[in-house]
Amino acid sequence: MKLFVDSGEYSGQIIDNGKSKFYTSSLSMSRQAPIASLTGFCYGILPFVYLGVPLFKDKPKALYLKPIFDKISVKLGAWKGKILSIMGRVQLVNDVISSIKVYTFHVYKWPKGLFNEHSKIIRNFIWSGDVFYRKICIVSYSLSVLFLSSSTVSFLLLLLMFIILYFYCYCLSSCCSST
Repeated sequence: MKLFVDSGEYSGQIIDNGKSKFYTSSLSMSRQAPIASLTGFCYGILPFVYLGVPLFKDKPKALYLKPIFDKISVKLGAWKGKILSIMGRVQLVNDVISSIKVYTFHVYKWPKGLFNEHSKIIRNFIWSGDVFYRKICIVSYSLSVLFLSSSTVSFLLLLLMFIILYFYCYCLSSCCSST
C-alpha cells in the first residue's frame, strides 16, 4: 500500500480505495482476500463498462454490446429524420453514429448479427427518416420504359444510369457500414 501512497504523492494523483477495484481472471477467494486486504481495493466482477466501452472476458457477444447498440438506436430515433434531407441524414450518420462505432471497433470486433442489425437501422433512418420504417426506393415504370423504347443510345443511357445507381448505393452502404 505504501507504493500507492508514494506514487500518489509523487504524481499528484491520489488513489481512492473506495472507488478502486481489482480484476483477476480466475483466482480463488482465498487468494483474492489477501490482495483486497493489502491494497484496500474491492474485488470487481467482469463484465463492466469503462469509459463507455464494455470490458469482458472471451469473445464479444451481442449481449455485451447491446447497450451500445441501444444507445445508437435511441439517438437515431430521437432525431427528426423526416425534416432532414437524405444528404443531411447521411452526414449525421457519418459524423455522429460512425464515431461511436469506430470508438468501439478499436477495442473489438462486433458480432456479425448485431452489426447487420445496426446497418439495417442506419439504412432505414437514411432512406425513410425513421428507424423502424423501411422505405423501398423504386423507379417509375414510365421512366424505365422511356429508356427501353428507343434505340442503342437509350440502351447506353440505361447502362450508364444503372452504373451510377450502383456506385451511389455502394458508396452509401460503405459509408454506413465500414467506418
